Amino acid sequence: MEPTVEAVGQAALLENIRADFYECCNEGGHGENAWLTAQGLARHWARLAEEEQRRLGRHRLTAHEKQAIALRVVQLMQEMDLKSSDRIGMQEWIHYMLLLRAGCAAKQVNSLLDRALRYNGNILQDLQGMFEAADVTGSGVLTFQEIVSMYSQKLWFFRPSGDSTQHLTDDELNQGNPEEFAREIVQAMDLDGDERISYGEFMAYILGRRKREVRLHMYDLSQGSAEKVSPWLFGEKLQGIWHTGTVVFGKEYHYSRDAVHGDPGETSFGQPTRSILLGYTLWRKDELHQFISRELKPLYHRDTYDIVCNNCNHF
Repeated sequence: MEPTVEAVGQAALLENIRADFYECCNEGGHGENAWLTAQGLARHWARLAEEEQRRLGRHRLTAHEKQAIALRVVQLMQEMDLKSSDRIGMQEWIHYMLLLRAGCAAKQVNSLLDRALRYNGNILQDLQGMFEAADVTGSGVLTFQEIVSMYSQKLWFFRPSGDSTQHLTDDELNQGNPEEFAREIVQAMDLDGDERISYGEFMAYILGRRKREVRLHMYDLSQGSAEKVSPWLFGEKLQGIWHTGTVVFGKEYHYSRDAVHGDPGETSFGQPTRSILLGYTLWRKDELHQFISRELKPLYHRDTYDIVCNNCNHF
């Protein structure tokens, strides 16, 4: 399989991530056993910042600027330190950097990874090994052909089965079509529709996250009148006066004096004028309800409703 031009351009990604780690942890050992502390990273960042200041002919870092660097390092270490050991290793560094690059929901991935690490301290290393075995270009993204190769070599053996995962037997792998297996797993993992699998998408699926479709239902409260009348009233054409609701997990969530949910298309607003696919979420239903209860309901209730400034579209 010949790598594409894009893949060749990205091929050094994992190599560069490792090189950055070794550059930062000049006091924490060598090789795969190297580690990095907050103090070491803060000193490294401060040194880089000082070099940049000198290059630009500016003043040396002030105490306040050094404090700001130290604070950001502490925040970053809290995000990366999955094992709560007050230092991070290569696997945690790679995990954070690839999730950051993928733009995937790190919180949703790490909440399950944190639990898994309590039972198997090597699971992060094992899953990264599985991903990197497929990522022959080192780009941090798996192409369809790379995934086909994993099934052809019998190195991947999982297959989507509803919300669960089926483990393929040797006979099923021998008799099945690797391209069909690859299409099924890409469909299950791919969140952004690019037909490739990022590290974040891979980790989310393997750890138990399942993507759920999210749609926007739009209701024209004017029932078509706005399009006709708006040029006379506002000097421009409006397509509608919209009420909106978000549809996910088989329910429609909307704000109408109170935050409520009901069956899609069966609310008091009737059938939607438009239904737009927004994408997919990795949240679970209980997590969504928790977010609504804790974050949204204090902001969206009877006393805060405003037809212009705080309505269903803001919700």
